[in-house]
Amino acid sequence: MFVLLQKVLPKKTLSALFGIGSRLHLGPLSSLIIRLYIYVYKVDMSDAKIKDPSAYPTFNHFFTRELASNARPQPSDQCKVTSPVDGTISQSGDIKSEILIQAKGKQYSLKNLLGDDKLAALFLNGTYHTIYLAPYNYHRIHMPSDGKARFLRYTPGYLFSVNKNTVNNINNLFCVNERASIIYESDSGFFALVMVGALNVGSFEIYTHLQSGFINRPKHNFKPDTLHSLQGEKFIRGTELGRFNMGSTVILLTARNFASWGEFDTHEKSISVGAELGGTINL
Repeated sequence: MFVLLQKVLPKKTLSALFGIGSRLHLGPLSSLIIRLYIYVYKVDMSDAKIKDPSAYPTFNHFFTRELASNARPQPSDQCKVTSPVDGTISQSGDIKSEILIQAKGKQYSLKNLLGDDKLAALFLNGTYHTIYLAPYNYHRIHMPSDGKARFLRYTPGYLFSVNKNTVNNINNLFCVNERASIIYESDSGFFALVMVGALNVGSFEIYTHLQSGFINRPKHNFKPDTLHSLQGEKFIRGTELGRFNMGSTVILLTARNFASWGEFDTHEKSISVGAELGGTINL
């Protein structure tokens, strides 16, 4: 029923209103809302830099909260590929030709996801990890490996939910939802992070690597459906690079020879920033 309802709901309007509401300074009411949210979704505040819910002036400040400095240590082996976000791996595996798995019985193409032949060619026969960020997760995004930002492409679209039920029932969901793809180059090849927007998640930011940070709300500052070349310094694995202003999905893509991978046995596995994804970079 919810999937059908989403097809007729004014998703962008609802998401915009939610975004405005989440940024209002409501004093004690903001604190009450945050405490209720923590209770309902069982949010673990033990790893947050600011643990007191009443210390957050707005709901969005709470939702995009910073972690304590020692909360997500990176592995000592610099050749390991790590998770860019806290979340649950919904799918992972090899990109066979240009096909990725959205859910059982549902596929989508690399070209449709990235929206550009040049970008898609970088990841043919590579690998992918799709990581869903639930409402209770930490919502900042970090580098899964060392690299320099080379390309960015912003694609407007719908804002369907990306929860499991919707992913299982709407074809090409990640290709029709709003998203931003940022492609990095390392000594071992290319990798990419595709940030997919969703219902009540119309806003996301990238503020590392770019001379002027990327935003898409309230007004985008990068021309949509355009491949933007980037030049920047190298950033190390674990560097914070952006955030969702509500939860959603990140798809990590790696080029064919970027890393050596074991079995993709991580389906439906909860994972945190800095946790090993099972790949070892090929130097």
